[in-house]
Amino acid sequence: PGHAPSTASINWRDKIDSQRGAVLATELKNNSFKLAKWTAQSVLAGASQMKIGFVSRAAPKNAYEHTILATQFYRPKDFATQITLSVG
Repeated sequence: PGHAPSTASINWRDKIDSQRGAVLATELKNNSFKLAKWTAQSVLAGASQMKIGFVSRAAPKNAYEHTILATQFYRPKDFATQITLSVG
């Protein structure tokens, strides 16, 4: 089942270039477990970098086609620190 967009959420398409930090902060709040899991997997794999993509549905009712809005590279250990994930 689909979820109605929250009126409190920021519009990715409008903010992704000018306020990427705000978009990332919102996603950290809403999807902290997923981001922590992917970061931990990157650290455990010994990856030197991880790439996070910001995507949006091409059309609101089509769950299969997406548009890439932006991508960002991070060093896994630095990103872990940023999201307060303890890597021991």
